[in-house]
Amino acid sequence: MTAEKPKTSIKTVIILSIILLFAGIFYFSIKTQNPALQGKMRDVPVFAMPTLLENQGFVTTKDITTDAPVLVSIWASWCIPCRNEHKILKHISDKYGIKIIGINFKDSVQNGRDFIKEYGNPFYKIGSDEAGNLSLMWGLGGVPETFVINKQGKIVYKHQGELTQENLPEFLNILKENGFPLKSL
Repeated sequence: MTAEKPKTSIKTVIILSIILLFAGIFYFSIKTQNPALQGKMRDVPVFAMPTLLENQGFVTTKDITTDAPVLVSIWASWCIPCRNEHKILKHISDKYGIKIIGINFKDSVQNGRDFIKEYGNPFYKIGSDEAGNLSLMWGLGGVPETFVINKQGKIVYKHQGELTQENLPEFLNILKENGFPLKSL
């Protein structure tokens, strides 16, 4: 008796080819969305959005493209890692006086306000992006994400995921390298 060779069906080859094609497209899209991976700077998107808190008007591109470096943090009240990261953002804001713009992503205004009331406000201004469209203009992959904007108004780094005590020293080095004055207050 001779062993029969398994037959590879044309259907299997087509399915595997499609899976590999989509995996390649997904990998390329992630790589091109993150300026840190490309080593390229990117312009801050042109936008205007209502603020989460009353009496702050709008958050606009002008709030971010100043003559000083800025952080932009995209977060949501329903996001558990955002709750943990909020302590780190408060620390960065309180200890170093870094200007942080918050963007509340796919969240109700009331839930966002309740979150700030409970956890404190490390932000200079907070935009409300209930539909999530403006956050996607930034290249958001998921919350939380923090963007480092240099004093020329360019996105120079994108931190995907939660800022933690463990990755904070590396993140602070990135801020120093990009012109953030990190003198303790």
